[in-house]
Amino acid sequence: MFGAGDSGPDGGPRFGAFFGAPGGFAGRHFLEGLELSDEQLEQIIDLKQKSFSKMAHARVDKMDLMQQIMRELGKPTIDRKKIAELKEKLKNQKALMIDSMIENMTEFAEILTAEQRKKVRLKKIRHFLQGIDKDPEGHEPGAAWGGPPAKPFRR
Repeated sequence: MFGAGDSGPDGGPRFGAFFGAPGGFAGRHFLEGLELSDEQLEQIIDLKQKSFSKMAHARVDKMDLMQQIMRELGKPTIDRKKIAELKEKLKNQKALMIDSMIENMTEFAEILTAEQRKKVRLKKIRHFLQGIDKDPEGHEPGAAWGGPPAKPFRR
């Protein structure tokens, strides 16, 4: 059912790349212990496939707009009107991506039961509280260099 690239270490579906990605819902560990039914797993996989493609195309479009802006800024004569037009397109693209992300999160939440949503919420709170003094990769500040801890990293 799941291709080699979609299988986790336990042979089940791998959710981390989708749910942990920007615009995603949560890492795979947030789904552990939820006792998802087969039907729920199928729905989550369908949602993953649908939204992955949509978000990938949206990111490419966003990058293209940024490249166009950079090309305009690199020209001998700067066309402020053209840059403003591209900026508006970029804002609209980002708004579409946010709308898509919220829609995906809503569809994901609708797949879960109320009890499962509560468990995910509590896991997110615990995860946040555990990682508040760590850098984005989860390392303690300053510990990697053997020096005194740096100021706590706040997200």
